[in-house]
Amino acid sequence: MREDWEERNLGDLTTIKTGKLNANAMVENGDFPFFTCSREIFNIDIYAFDCEAILLAGNNASGDFNVKHYKGKFNAYQRTYVITINNEEELLYVYLKHKMEANLLNFKNQSLGANTRFLKVGMIKDMPIPIPPLPEQQQIVAILDEAFEAIDQAKANIEKNIENAKELFQSKLNNIFNQKGEGWEEKTLAEVCEIKPPKKLSKEKLNESDLISFVPMKYLEVNQMYFNSGETKTLKQAYSGYVYFEEGDVVLAKITPCFENGKLGIAKDLENGIGFGSSEYIPFRTNKALLINEFLYFFLNRDTFREKGERLMSGAVGHKRIQPNFYEEEFILLPSISIQEEICKEVKQLQLKLDFVENKYFNKLNLLEELKKSILQKAFAGELNNKEVEV
Repeated sequence: MREDWEERNLGDLTTIKTGKLNANAMVENGDFPFFTCSREIFNIDIYAFDCEAILLAGNNASGDFNVKHYKGKFNAYQRTYVITINNEEELLYVYLKHKMEANLLNFKNQSLGANTRFLKVGMIKDMPIPIPPLPEQQQIVAILDEAFEAIDQAKANIEKNIENAKELFQSKLNNIFNQKGEGWEEKTLAEVCEIKPPKKLSKEKLNESDLISFVPMKYLEVNQMYFNSGETKTLKQAYSGYVYFEEGDVVLAKITPCFENGKLGIAKDLENGIGFGSSEYIPFRTNKALLINEFLYFFLNRDTFREKGERLMSGAVGHKRIQPNFYEEEFILLPSISIQEEICKEVKQLQLKLDFVENKYFNKLNLLEELKKSILQKAFAGELNNKEVEV
């Protein structure tokens, strides 16, 4: 930081409050923004704040917090910090937002908790803020805004290229599953799968002291065919409310947004061949004489399947689920087992090509994120100029 700049703690410069509502207080088409710890902004019918503020997510599953800036009427979740500046003649809101974005990694490192990481108010209050004169703050903000606009445009172009590659893959996937060759049969999923088999079928195979795999939802990755966590528990320790599955079962997430995002996988290398996990899983156990699990995996991995399921979901906003009659009654075209194997081999090759393209573009996105961090670091050290921030 430059020697001629003052430095003070955030707690001395601002007033920090939190919202009062649960995260599920959102309503569709509400009149006011509702800020939770999600990057997405929801809506609500009532407001509790009418001001300009910085909104900081106070908890996050992985510690990847986020910052927003808003002016007007809004409401907030009880773990969202609402930060207002005490004296706007010494500190700009947009300058503060940029500074807090520069501090997100520190917040992640300071955060507490196991399954959910959270920030205590003291961590936020102790954050040091360099305070140049207001004209310099305005100049820094102008340079940052220009640089980030260019970065955001470059990222948007890369993300569009990734989306185009995904759309091409999905188009080919749909063409494969919409064809009806000679001898192909049309069946419902309920006719060729045992869907969500009873727990007792798995539990009867083991003793209470035997180990089984425990696989939380976070291990069900998008576009990763096989899944496992490496975690184990004894059958006696297994949670009664969770879903059981077995080696080779195709497991699908049924809750929003995991279903729409494509959380899906085939259980593999399970301890003693049995696993358990979220109650929001749906295991599909295929009739091996009619359907191989990889063929079913690719069928369920189509955007058209998820889009249709999303339209038929029900439940509270943010907690919607697909209903059993949707996937039980969904039709699948089945060729012979040998043709299914050939199709899976073809789709895997397509997937490898998509993965290669995505990895190339994701590397470019990471470089842009590193550039953004570097620019922020220079800005609050007083080392920023226009020539250094060209994208």
